Amino acid sequence: MHSWQSILIGATAFLANFALGTVAQYTSFLSPGLFLALSSSIVVAYFLVVIVCAFGALNGKGIKLPVFGAWAERQANR
Repeated sequence: MHSWQSILIGATAFLANFALGTVAQYTSFLSPGLFLALSSSIVVAYFLVVIVCAFGALNGKGIKLPVFGAWAERQANR
């Protein structure tokens, strides 16, 4: 389950940054400073979630994330 959640979190962070970059490139909605702040926030949030999940896995506790946990559990039990 841990690996599936990790894959989903990584893919979500990548897609969020990709979508943010696409919006910033094709519109004048985001200033460079706002883009940098939002992109950095996504990266920091991703890093914090991964660290919390890694420590939980090292301590033998399965951390089931709200959005990804159920899907990851179904994939792991296939």
